[in-house]
Amino acid sequence: MSRSLPAGALMVAALMAFLPTLSNGWIWDDDDYILHNPTLIEDGGLADIWLDPSKTPQYYPVVHTSFWIETQLWGQNPMGFHLVNILLHGLSAILLWRLLQKLGLRGAWVAGLLFAVHPVMTESVAWVTERKNVLSGVFVFAAALQWLQFLENKKWKTYARASVLFLCALLSKTVTASLPAALLVLLWWRHGKLPRRPALTLAAWAPVGVGFGLYTAMLEKDHVHASGHYWDFSFAERTLVAGKASWLYLSQLIWPHDLAFFYHRWIPNTADTLSWAWPLSILLVLFLLWRYRTRIGRGPL
Repeated sequence: MSRSLPAGALMVAALMAFLPTLSNGWIWDDDDYILHNPTLIEDGGLADIWLDPSKTPQYYPVVHTSFWIETQLWGQNPMGFHLVNILLHGLSAILLWRLLQKLGLRGAWVAGLLFAVHPVMTESVAWVTERKNVLSGVFVFAAALQWLQFLENKKWKTYARASVLFLCALLSKTVTASLPAALLVLLWWRHGKLPRRPALTLAAWAPVGVGFGLYTAMLEKDHVHASGHYWDFSFAERTLVAGKASWLYLSQLIWPHDLAFFYHRWIPNTADTLSWAWPLSILLVLFLLWRYRTRIGRGPL
């Protein structure tokens, strides 16, 4: 079967799922990112997007460049921005399908379809400011595909393309710094070990991702002002939050009910013994999956 038919079906599924968002307007910090963002309309704005991190709410120049291009094409009509978000999300679903297919997984297309229509994706697709999610998704899946292609053809130009795509992903949203680690997990899953040469190619990406991550953290604190009481947690409290959040997001993937951008604020209490059940249960599950990996396979882990 031609790849164009299943790829087109995934794009249509994404369009149908998120078609109502085309009539959406602007919300929340769309003002800062688009409506009142001088870099999108002033002379020299495009250069400022890349060269002056203080000119944009966050230093994601690839994202703001996409906003700049759209502003030149159709001004500040929100429908165009929403349509681009949907198309980028559909493209991510196609790339995810191709990635899973390349890994030899059964049901790859169904997984791509689930990704395309899952309600948990609504925030990323329906909110223009979250362009950073859908755009970085395209680049990170494309980078992973090119890296897998490099493992097959051993051509360094393929690795160079993968590296450029990874850099574009970082410049769209730095959470994609986790890609080298994710690909190392895939290597282990496929081979039961970490082959030296492929692992070294990923190790070369790691410091780039760490550098961008630290720079983003600095900007979030100093430029976005993400500091103060609400961020003042001890390591133990952060461990409790991470444990509960992991189970929350897993449950929302399985049963997407009452989705929200802001969930009820949970104040971690390190003196509460039951609160430690959240992170400890994660460690227990990981231990059991590791313990029985030879019997049930490495996939679940």
